[in-house]
Amino acid sequence: MNLRDRLAAKTLPFILGGSSGRLLTPLTKYRPKPLVPFGGCFRILDFVLSNCLNSGFDHAYVLTQYEHEAMEGYLRRGWSCARARHQEFAIAVPPESGKAYAGTADAVLQNIDLLRKHDRAFALVISADHVYKMDYRKLLSSHAESGADLTIATVDHPVPDTQNGRTVDMGVYVFNYETLVEALQAGRLQLRDIHDDLIPALRASRNVHVYRHRDGKDKPVYWRDVSTVQDYYDASMDLLLSKPQMDPYDSDWAIRSAGGARLGGRMALSDVGAEAGVNSIIPLAAEISGASVYRSVLSPGVVLESGADVRHSVLLPGAVVRRGAVVRRAVIDAHVIVEFGDRIGYGVGYDRGRFHVLNSGVVVVTPDHISVSARPASAGGR
Repeated sequence: MNLRDRLAAKTLPFILGGSSGRLLTPLTKYRPKPLVPFGGCFRILDFVLSNCLNSGFDHAYVLTQYEHEAMEGYLRRGWSCARARHQEFAIAVPPESGKAYAGTADAVLQNIDLLRKHDRAFALVISADHVYKMDYRKLLSSHAESGADLTIATVDHPVPDTQNGRTVDMGVYVFNYETLVEALQAGRLQLRDIHDDLIPALRASRNVHVYRHRDGKDKPVYWRDVSTVQDYYDASMDLLLSKPQMDPYDSDWAIRSAGGARLGGRMALSDVGAEAGVNSIIPLAAEISGASVYRSVLSPGVVLESGADVRHSVLLPGAVVRRGAVVRRAVIDAHVIVEFGDRIGYGVGYDRGRFHVLNSGVVVVTPDHISVSARPASAGGR
């Protein structure tokens, strides 16, 4: 076993999956944020769990709160036996004794005994709000070599409309076990949030190290925060670039599917999506016969009836677009039916009267919205 694998064996990952995802409303009204579908065949949570699995960890604890039952059920069905030895891999952990987590730091400190139970020297704390690929063993090696008590992972993140970037906190941290124990003893009640409370407290008295997440050529890598619906839409469109910075279907660092089975890279996708003039992610489990699709991300179970036209959009599992309906720059939530002849994304004022519309004009259609047949062409300023 090499050094990196030995460090992984001494580490226990804690995935912060308890957020209600308020900023991602309305997509989080009926599901926890980590379970929002993304990229065709995945959920947001699948990315950090796949990073943990590919990095060689034998367990990952997902600290849950909002919609705990949904999170627990998803992990049990799709991730509980991910490793070849069929041991339980991803485990949902609610607040102890029903006491709510006061914040991210409190969530970790409430579960500090798990480190002692598994005899681990390091806690790898990971936010479930981000989409990226990362071998966490490189971070652990940097942490061990630095002799730090805490290491903060950062990434160079591009700023919209400029060629420059800025260094941002990835929401990935390595804590020494003893450091967390002493922080707990020093004043747990004051330590609610990792970023706002715990890190500032440790900077005053501990060795805090910063790790820059870059590729083998020392270049920035893809990392996206999907905290808002606009972020979610933009990250989805990133996957359709001619040379995407991150390909979730690349088998070199496989992202495990939401259903629990490895996808075998692009074998899960229809060849139609790669055709010129289509440029979309289209799973084999989507039905698009006779429909027109361009630069869109479809999910399993999506049905586009003959004559439907979908462009620059994201369709979640089970969404249906009836004959003759047209969808432009929209996010269509799971199991929503866009009725025959409807036109979405053609008039901001008309769309706002029916749906949730972002400042950018992207339309979000959820089960709370009742789709109606399209009005005459002159209606709604069309």
